[in-house]
Amino acid sequence: MSLSAAVLDAMVASGCTAEQIAAVVKADMAASESTKARKRANNNERQRRFRAKRAVTPVNACNALPSVTPPNDIYSNPPVFPQSPDGDCPPAAENLIEEAVSAWNAMAGRAGLAEVRGRLAGSRLAMLKARIAEHGPASVAAAIAAVERSPFCRGETKPDWRADFKFMVRPDNFAKLLEGGYDAPRRQQSPPGQPSGLSALLKGAERYRGMEPLRSTG
Repeated sequence: MSLSAAVLDAMVASGCTAEQIAAVVKADMAASESTKARKRANNNERQRRFRAKRAVTPVNACNALPSVTPPNDIYSNPPVFPQSPDGDCPPAAENLIEEAVSAWNAMAGRAGLAEVRGRLAGSRLAMLKARIAEHGPASVAAAIAAVERSPFCRGETKPDWRADFKFMVRPDNFAKLLEGGYDAPRRQQSPPGQPSGLSALLKGAERYRGMEPLRSTG
């Protein structure tokens, strides 16, 4: 109650009746209760906002580091392929995968390498998608052609080993295939040898062709 004893004494001295004094006291009490209720409501609202803010931004999220893209690796970086609502590859990407497998199997049949059996899945599928995302669809055809023309990949240098599909789609091997790193070494042309015998005679005749014949002096 905010009415002090001095205020009440002044009301009595001024001739206020008991009913008037009681009415003033009740009005003061009501105003005091209204003020307290308003303060409680404001305090509750502040607490509600604080709890809502904590629910949206946890304390441990305030100090969280920004996300960093990991190294380009198929197990840490998902391939850049759009996904359909059910999580599968869209038809265009699926057709590209099938065409890559068909091209590999056709080459493998000619070169005597292992063909891909069944539906491509697991790490081989993931690596193929990653290589297409990195180098483009045409790079797969180039890599397959590089495998076919490589004596190393065909097992001619190591009879107990031959390249397979998984070898091709590994990131390091794929890049090396595109760069020609597995191609057969080019033969260096040997410098021309010195002419001898009949060749020397013919070359000498070519040098002196058109000159006047030597005349005897006698």
